[in-house]
Amino acid sequence: MMNSTQSPSADYYLDRYEAGSDRWTRLKETDKLADAQISTMSTVIRHDAPYTILDVGCGTLWTSFKIAETFPNVRIHGIDFAYEAIIAQYPYLIEKLGSFSITFGKADLFTYRSDSFYDCLCDIGLFHHLVPGDWERYAAQIDHLLRPGGSMFLHTFHTSDANWNKPSSGGHIRKGYYCHYHDLSSLGKIFGAICSKITEVELCSHEEHIVGLYHMVKAE
Repeated sequence: MMNSTQSPSADYYLDRYEAGSDRWTRLKETDKLADAQISTMSTVIRHDAPYTILDVGCGTLWTSFKIAETFPNVRIHGIDFAYEAIIAQYPYLIEKLGSFSITFGKADLFTYRSDSFYDCLCDIGLFHHLVPGDWERYAAQIDHLLRPGGSMFLHTFHTSDANWNKPSSGGHIRKGYYCHYHDLSSLGKIFGAICSKITEVELCSHEEHIVGLYHMVKAE
């Protein structure tokens, strides 16, 4: 079990994914999040220009797959620190994703390095599992990886959710890991120093939670 003073580790994901099973067919809720993100991306990404995207906490690469289907001109790299627990359980992904410009590998966001900036970053399901002590480190990494003027697409549990104030810090343990809830105000305090714009695009239901989608633009 995690406690409220640490963010999840790769060990949390061990044995949570069944080797070889087609989990993609069971991602209807996640599909709603991916569709909302892609709709927002459509206001930024032109089909006549190349783009590079980093999928942070890529999991089974469902989000990367949906993005690549919509924008054939993008190159996507997915990273996840739980490679053995998630990605390595899905050898058929290499075949399924072979026709798209998608690469992936094991990496911890906090130590990940790139030789060049990414045009866009996306995060469905990582940031809201980090404890407050890791928020500044997360923002610093976004600053290192995203080009000036680039876009960050972030999903996070929202403070309008009935569960959010457990305990008074706004975080609580859910299914064995830490959760935190955010809104424009709290995200502004975390990312305001590096972003020129933070927009709340929409709120939607995901399982028993209310999730917010945010579009953040890094300052030039």
